[in-house]
Amino acid sequence: MDAPNPYEPPSTRPGADRPRFAFPARRRRVGAVAVFLLNLSLPLAVGLPMGDAGARIGMMAAAGILGVSWVASCARCPRLALVLIPGGLAVALSQVVPILHLLAGDVARIIGIAAGCVDESPDPLGIEMGFKDRVLGPAGGLLVGSVMGLLLMLAASVLGLLFRLRNPGRPRPDAPRPEREHPGP
Repeated sequence: MDAPNPYEPPSTRPGADRPRFAFPARRRRVGAVAVFLLNLSLPLAVGLPMGDAGARIGMMAAAGILGVSWVASCARCPRLALVLIPGGLAVALSQVVPILHLLAGDVARIIGIAAGCVDESPDPLGIEMGFKDRVLGPAGGLLVGSVMGLLLMLAASVLGLLFRLRNPGRPRPDAPRPEREHPGP
């Protein structure tokens, strides 16, 4: 009676010491850099002309700080990368119809106006679409760039979480495939 019970579950599952998803740090870094750079095209094209020389320096500093934090967080935490990279890709693709980016830019502009870092346009409805608001100084550029970037990162996080909730998991690449039962003759 010393034979093991074949119906008893194993004490440890095979491969339990390996991570559930094989997503190496190098691939996470490359993916995070690519997604971050894709997200910079519209904000830099629209945002940089709105600032004076000092504001452009502040905006580039905000982009650099946010970029380093984005890549470092994706490289250090695989689970976070599985949320941020797909969500960031969705935000980057949304630049085709840039409603999300324009909303984030408007919120950043309004906060900049409240802080006194943005010189308000005489056209309150924005009908002329000339982007007459001017971001003033490096601190203004840092504030407006940081607020817009953080809002877009928040949107990427929410979209990535929604993607993960819709598709919560996948088997490890090295996991054995389950045996299929074939009908007998």
